[in-house]
Amino acid sequence: MCKAFSCVVKRNGECIWEAGIDGHDELISKYKVRDDTIDMEEISNAKVEIIPNQKRKYPYLYPDSKWDLIIDEKVTPSWLKEKDIDSAWLA
Repeated sequence: MCKAFSCVVKRNGECIWEAGIDGHDELISKYKVRDDTIDMEEISNAKVEIIPNQKRKYPYLYPDSKWDLIIDEKVTPSWLKEKDIDSAWLA
């Protein structure tokens, strides 16, 4: 299930996202991103979510300064490094 901020980080470091779209499948379809393998060496993108890390009843209404980045994949691509993850934080 996709959360507050969803994006797709491509192997070249590009981060695909769009305001109002919070689903990876919709982004993949709209931007025609290849999504046909779970081989960690061959996968060409990573589905990423950034969500509030908070125990409040309504965390999206009262977010604190701590957010978590989650790789929403069965396997993490072998090429995914800190610089690629940074592109999601900057989006």
